[in-house]
Amino acid sequence: MKRFSASFLDRLTDTSGQRNSDQGLSLEAVREHVARDLEALLNTRRGLSNDILSHYPRSRDSVLGFGLTDFSSMSLVKPEDRADICRSLERTVNNHEPRLRQVRVELTPESFGSKKLCFRIHAVLALEELREPINFNATLHPVTQHVDVARL
Repeated sequence: MKRFSASFLDRLTDTSGQRNSDQGLSLEAVREHVARDLEALLNTRRGLSNDILSHYPRSRDSVLGFGLTDFSSMSLVKPEDRADICRSLERTVNNHEPRLRQVRVELTPESFGSKKLCFRIHAVLALEELREPINFNATLHPVTQHVDVARL
């Protein structure tokens, strides 16, 4: 069975001392790691607004642009705000999760009439020569702005 390298962050923060990253990860383990890292990314809030970052285009892909913008001033019932949130999620994943390509984010029907936003994230998992479709459900809880991510 093909084994894959752990992410740079996983290798950097591995405190087990067993160097599990040298043995590689199964495809299933990589999928779970991507879901975990995606949830961490979407629960990180950027300190700089899009307006400020737009003056420094290269900063968008740096640590300065890491994470989502603050959605607390947006209305979950306004279609244009929902569309902005979808675009923000899509842009954030495209810019900061290199294992995912061709990312598309859409609202799911569960969002309508709900006090939370539910998204489906469609992407292609890109590992070495492997390319595989992968999908996630993500739920944004507006009060806490916490995002839950689960792989489908």
